[in-house]
Amino acid sequence: MLFLPGIAPQEGGRGISCGNVFFPLSGEIPSPNQWGICVPVEKPSPPENGLVFHYSGRLCTAETGQSATMETGEIQYGQTINGIPCVSFEQGSSLLFPDIGLTGSFDTTISAWVFFPSSPQKTWVIIAGWGRRLESQPPTGKSSNNDIGFMNGEKSSLLNLRYKAGWSCGSQTLLDTIQTKTWYHMVMTVEKETKTAKAFLNGSFVGSKNFDEFDIESSSFYINYELEHSYSNPCSVAGIRVYNRILSENELNVLNAEFSEKKIFIPLRENPGAEPQPGQTGVLLNCGGQRIFFPVLNDNVSDNGGLA
Repeated sequence: MLFLPGIAPQEGGRGISCGNVFFPLSGEIPSPNQWGICVPVEKPSPPENGLVFHYSGRLCTAETGQSATMETGEIQYGQTINGIPCVSFEQGSSLLFPDIGLTGSFDTTISAWVFFPSSPQKTWVIIAGWGRRLESQPPTGKSSNNDIGFMNGEKSSLLNLRYKAGWSCGSQTLLDTIQTKTWYHMVMTVEKETKTAKAFLNGSFVGSKNFDEFDIESSSFYINYELEHSYSNPCSVAGIRVYNRILSENELNVLNAEFSEKKIFIPLRENPGAEPQPGQTGVLLNCGGQRIFFPVLNDNVSDNGGLA
């Protein structure tokens, strides 16, 4: 018997409607020794509205069309680590992309994933961000590091992840101590009107910071960049996205689940000793030589809310 508890559907719930009875499909991980079927489902795609830069690491060209204008060191494109497609940087390697079109003051959302195979040796490396003026560019009287994005920095001799928006905002801690061989998803939203930067790590709100000065001059985009290139850290980066607007909470959740596998679990109740009859519908499992059949007869609803 295929068993699904027959309760009223909730808003946004997934399941099967059979007459006036609703059979929800569980999104939870099945308990040990529980029979059932895990069915992968299609996830919402990351938002495209307002997307000005998207880089997956598959090639040296961004999905939004920008091609890298500077590559230093050894870079391995099209890698996969723990199921996440990415680009991997050796020590001293970095990428620079041309202008992404966000200068001055603006609303924005930046999202990026980072993975450190070993403990970072150098602080103040820009993991993903823009705004820092190159030394070759003429001085303008403004701070050369009036930038926006994510970096690994130092606080009380601990290497950590940090976020930064503008000069006066300074850098704020996302994570006190970086763990190796772990993917981190970093998100920052910057709102021009309220002069507020908000940061999220792995889907959870970390903190916010108000800024007085926010006037980005350059929109050249850096990945794993440090002024002295030989000191940038080995790391892998994935799923970099920059928007010219502030994403909603639901959209941020979609970005956080970008690389997770979405499944629903349909629990099954065993009908011992049953064998399929000609023309009968159901699920037949072969477990270590033992055949177990779960019949599904859609024309009968059991009293306990399952499909008998």
